[in-house]
Amino acid sequence: RSLVGSEMCIRDRIKALPYACLGLMQRIAGNIAMQTLASGKQLLMTVLGVAGTGKSALIHSINSRAKELQPPTMSVTASFTGVASGLLGARTIHSAYHLNVCDKADKSLEPLKLSKQAMVERLWDGIGLVITDECSQPGHSLFARMSLRLCDLFRNNRPMVGASSIIIGDPGGQLDSVSY
Repeated sequence: RSLVGSEMCIRDRIKALPYACLGLMQRIAGNIAMQTLASGKQLLMTVLGVAGTGKSALIHSINSRAKELQPPTMSVTASFTGVASGLLGARTIHSAYHLNVCDKADKSLEPLKLSKQAMVERLWDGIGLVITDECSQPGHSLFARMSLRLCDLFRNNRPMVGASSIIIGDPGGQLDSVSY
């Protein structure tokens, strides 16, 4: 069996998990998210948990329940790595925000070409919820560039341009740097 086939199988099982099967803390976090989204207020939430605590199941639950709200809340889910993005049916952070992987932390954002800008604006148009997985992986400068990209696109200086934002991850999940 290929790795991709294995990942798809895991992703399908996670998606199939009914809301009632989530653990107590997952349901509490999900209910806070849904109540805030339904109220129309901006949600800025962090969910931390070690491996195996059901963070991916929570992401799928929130995404599916957000679509059931009236009006539906459209979402973008992004993760730092391609593997995690694949398991979530998401994009990588760099792909979703069209950020250059080679950019230095202290460098300002390169403006997008008009054709690419239009494509990115279409992706983000009407998005009310942004979920970022693996929050321990990117540094604070990447989160700042994510918000800056949206602010540049939509000419809005509110954090995440006013969209609700949930960052999820393992507080100890970042690997130490490799030194030679």
